[in-house]
Amino acid sequence: MILVFSGCKSHRVSLAEKGSLSISNQACNHIKIMWADVYQCEGSVYISGALRRVGYSSFPIKTHVDVSIVSAKGKILHEIQGSDFYVPRRSPGKGINFQQFRISLPMVPPESSQVRVVCHSGTHPDNT
Repeated sequence: MILVFSGCKSHRVSLAEKGSLSISNQACNHIKIMWADVYQCEGSVYISGALRRVGYSSFPIKTHVDVSIVSAKGKILHEIQGSDFYVPRRSPGKGINFQQFRISLPMVPPESSQVRVVCHSGTHPDNT
C-alpha cells in the first residue's frame, strides 16, 4: 500500500531547509526513518517522511509516528500521535520497500524549535 499525497507539492516550503527549525529522528526496533521534513503550504503545516524496515523479513510491521514540537528552551509545546499503519516487508528487487507518512500539525513551530519524530510500535501507556 502506498499513500499518495497531492496538492501543494510545488508551492510547499520546507521549514527545516529554511532554517527556522530543526528535525530530530529516532528509529524503533527493525524500522528506520529514511527522511522527515516539516512543510508549510497554503496555510497548513505538516510533517512528511518515509519509514523502511531494517533487515529482511517475511511480514510487515505495524507502527506509528509520534511527533513532539519542542521550544528552543526545551519546553514541549505540542505532542501528536499519528495513526497506525504497516511498514512493508523488505525483500530485494520486489517492489516498494518503504512507507510514507504525513501528519498535520496544529501550528507553525516557533523559530529555533525542534520537531522530534519518533517511530513507535505498540501501544502507549495510559496517562491516567
